Amino acid sequence: LVAPPGRAIVAFDMEQLEARSIAVQSGDPFLCQIFADGLDIHHEFGVLVFPEMTAIKAADPKGFKGNEQYNMYRDLTKRFEYGAIYGGSDATVHKAVSADAPHITLKMTSQAIVKMKSRISHVFAWQQRLLAKTSQPPYTLWSYLLGRRRVFPMGKPPATDVANNPNQFAGADIMDIGYSRLLPRLEKYKGSTFLMLNQHDADYFECDEGDVPSLARDIKESFT
Repeated sequence: LVAPPGRAIVAFDMEQLEARSIAVQSGDPFLCQIFADGLDIHHEFGVLVFPEMTAIKAADPKGFKGNEQYNMYRDLTKRFEYGAIYGGSDATVHKAVSADAPHITLKMTSQAIVKMKSRISHVFAWQQRLLAKTSQPPYTLWSYLLGRRRVFPMGKPPATDVANNPNQFAGADIMDIGYSRLLPRLEKYKGSTFLMLNQHDADYFECDEGDVPSLARDIKESFT
């Protein structure tokens, strides 16, 4: 995305929104403690699979986030992590990982998923409770925030939807709450500022260059 002359793009990404929502809904001690301590969940999961991440961080405590190898491990960790949480098969997760890291074998993928699942048992207990509840009429999945729901009139929802939908619904509700706060603030820009792209839990706005500080402040206050 490139802004026209005299214009600028202001963007934000909600920090680990899905993982935080899962922690709240499941009450998983491991996840909740990570966020209570202000830690990076992808690092905490990553070191289970890639011990090298610990060494890289220890060698450069201030600059490790700019380390290319560290960021590669962190990115791969996300794929293992969400594959484990959302019930993706080992083969499916391996396909997503090996596209950028051919040296990661299916066996390594399976071992990574097992290690991650062992730390978040409360997440899977929560998912099983949801699965049991939604296996009965009215066969409905819902958001714990604004009541967004999805009904399966033909019967119980698939296990993958049970693992995924409530969290996605909650994420959408959180974003909508932010929009409801932000939209009235945009009126002062008299149409010169607008949302140009929404990408799940990330947004990109276009505005006049001189409005960047004000818009950034409005966005931050609306979505936090």
